[in-house]
Amino acid sequence: PQSDSYDLHYYLTEIEGHANTGMKGQYIKKYKMISNDEYNALDYTEVYGQDFGTTSPAATIAIKAKGNKLYLKELNYLPLDIKPLAFNLDRLGLEYNALIVADCAEPDTIRDLRFGLTLQMSDEEIRLYPTAARGFINIRPAPDKGIKAGLTKLLGYEIHVVEGSDNLLKEFAMYCEARDRNGIGTGNPIDDHNHLIDAIRYVVQVHGRWF
Repeated sequence: PQSDSYDLHYYLTEIEGHANTGMKGQYIKKYKMISNDEYNALDYTEVYGQDFGTTSPAATIAIKAKGNKLYLKELNYLPLDIKPLAFNLDRLGLEYNALIVADCAEPDTIRDLRFGLTLQMSDEEIRLYPTAARGFINIRPAPDKGIKAGLTKLLGYEIHVVEGSDNLLKEFAMYCEARDRNGIGTGNPIDDHNHLIDAIRYVVQVHGRWF
């Protein structure tokens, strides 16, 4: 797409040829695309959202926010166990004190990432991934405020997406209101196509308080 603001669902289904789900009620349709250079030039605090998954994506997203503007950069969409996840966060350059807001449903994983994985690592791994060994001391569980509350807050932002965040774009296109057997909207979102969206939701729930 050439425009900096467009309907992603239309682009993916009509232009790119992805299958149309036939479902109505997509939540996130319009936003602006920005380049990686534009994102890097933003002099705002960068924080991270982390959803966990070993068979589903362990989605990691970098976020900058100012006022009602939200800037999103996809970092990982692969399923990862805790060691590969810690190594990947280290490889991505996250500092030991970076704010990471993570899924509160996995307190043991958060604890292990916070205190470091030295006892699970070889000497060579410790040399290669020193922050994973030391621990990400500022990883915190997201407040358990419910999906709809976080989604409502997310939809209040002017959203900007960094080029190359392809899985995030696909989630935005596919994430929609759940429907009953008669095709009537339930008022709740589907529990699918939401790994990066969940990671974003964790962060926006604490914007204005933790950063």
